[in-house]
Amino acid sequence: MCLAEGRITTDRMPGIVIEVDHIQSIIDRPDLVLDASNLQPLCREHHNAKHKKYMSMLKSNKKNSDEWFG
Repeated sequence: MCLAEGRITTDRMPGIVIEVDHIQSIIDRPDLVLDASNLQPLCREHHNAKHKKYMSMLKSNKKNSDEWFG
């Protein structure tokens, strides 16, 4: 299941990899690293896209911008 698209996948779907994503980054909130309410399933494509966006925002110093959450 990828929450980014609301799609459900299974291990029988070749090429689809589901990863566990921390909703709030463990860099920003290390106290939530093991909190289940801070986890969501994302396909690899959306998980990687989220981290690329986050890393670019860290580099441009916009980490606290509303853009990250939109």
